[in-house]
Amino acid sequence: MAISRQLTKPGSKSQPELARRMVEEGHAIGNRGWNRTLENGKAADPKAEIDRTAKLIHEITGTKTGLFRPADGRLDNELVSYAQEKQYAVTLWSIDSQDALVAAPLLLDNVLRNTRSGRIILLHDGGSANQSPTVQALPQLITALQQQGYRFVTVPQLLAMQAAVQPKEPQPQPRETKLPFRRRAVAVVQANALRS
Repeated sequence: MAISRQLTKPGSKSQPELARRMVEEGHAIGNRGWNRTLENGKAADPKAEIDRTAKLIHEITGTKTGLFRPADGRLDNELVSYAQEKQYAVTLWSIDSQDALVAAPLLLDNVLRNTRSGRIILLHDGGSANQSPTVQALPQLITALQQQGYRFVTVPQLLAMQAAVQPKEPQPQPRETKLPFRRRAVAVVQANALRS
């Protein structure tokens, strides 16, 4: 997912080229809003946060995105409401690799132990955290998952595959669980995405 101010921040001249390359190579790019952090869970101007980012993504890559991922996986904010209003698919992850917090062996164990078909793995490509564990673990992770029969798809491909196998009759709403808010929110988003 792209955070626009990171695509244009001083000293990151290669970032627009990286975004273009990602699109050229078939990766999906998504919108996370202009700033990563929100004050008290609120954006100063949700419309500007999302629309400004969408405009820059289009200017740099020539593509428009229909994906939005809220900062920190928070679904209880105005950005998410505005993204839904604009018909973005609001997406989160199913597996948090904890790559900003753990060494490569723990990252590998965490992901491999929790991987199931249709899951989205959260990995970071940079920013303020040291990503050397991610860089170290990624080749091993890709190989291990491929050896287990998994294949990698983009989020739009995953959503299309899930929609194709869904029953056409209405499904019951997910039950309220005792999971912490963030995990419960992920389950609800996934359940709603499967019904769309």
